[in-house]
Amino acid sequence: MGDANSINFHCSNCGRKISAPKARSGERLKCPLCKQAVVVPVQDTKIEDKHSTDELTFLNISELEEIRKRQAAEMDYLQEARNQEKDQEPEEAEPEEQRRFPWFIDIFLYPFSLPGLKHLALFTGFPLLVFVFGMITPIQFSCFFNFVIFMVSITIFLYMYWYLAECIRDSADGWVRAPEGVGSLPDFTDMIMQAVNIIGCLLFFLLPAGIYIFYVREINFIAWLLIIPALFFYPIGLLSVVLYDSVSGLNPKTLIHSVYSTFWSYVGLVLLFIVMFFLILVYRETQIGLLWKIVFRSIMIYLTFILAHLTGRFYLQNKDKLKWDL
Repeated sequence: MGDANSINFHCSNCGRKISAPKARSGERLKCPLCKQAVVVPVQDTKIEDKHSTDELTFLNISELEEIRKRQAAEMDYLQEARNQEKDQEPEEAEPEEQRRFPWFIDIFLYPFSLPGLKHLALFTGFPLLVFVFGMITPIQFSCFFNFVIFMVSITIFLYMYWYLAECIRDSADGWVRAPEGVGSLPDFTDMIMQAVNIIGCLLFFLLPAGIYIFYVREINFIAWLLIIPALFFYPIGLLSVVLYDSVSGLNPKTLIHSVYSTFWSYVGLVLLFIVMFFLILVYRETQIGLLWKIVFRSIMIYLTFILAHLTGRFYLQNKDKLKWDL
């Protein structure tokens, strides 16, 4: 049995049973469960007068009719609002950017957004700035200059790996141009973790070959038998640790299943990584002047942006087969 001074009713939105004082009859309240506006119903009982419980005056009847009209209007309003919400259910967001040219041409335009060009200038122009300032810095300040350059170089190095991870994640979401980065800098810890994920992933796969080469002091047939599987599994491992944002992405069972389920398209991605790997070796071993090194470095970073984009697109195109629980 409820309190004689309260009105018990059900929320018209979620069905929750609600109790309200009779004094709130006809007023709007919030449902304690779904927080939607509800109107306290007016009971069809005689309205008590100060002087008599049986007598209805003309004023009482007018007030009662007004309350009933207001209640009906409120219920119609709420029903209409609910119908509009059902008709306007949010759909899955589509990327705002679309490819302007066929994909095999448009992928080479990936860095050609304003943020992408800024990052190309930052990552390729920094060595030139270091060289110029090193030439004009007095020898008395050389120690201080070298310390500052070292700290700035470390920061840019870590930021570059963070930005490459952002390119992969952004492309995996369907974007076709390089994302923002400068202006919304991550904290130092986040940059370190991204660098650890990317470099640590490479070391994870190359560790057996590295240990063997260090022991025998040469790269022989057995060494290549260890290097080739590492290069083969590195792209899927890199994609996994970046999207999972954790080294837990290096689960062997997940990686093997992912390669098996996307084998032919994955082989294409592996070939791109192998080409980049050998270009890096050529860059490291070639003895050229500073200007040509800057040009070659610019080309390498440009191709790295494209490779990061294609890695993210690989996930976008194969996520139904990969079935990763991100």
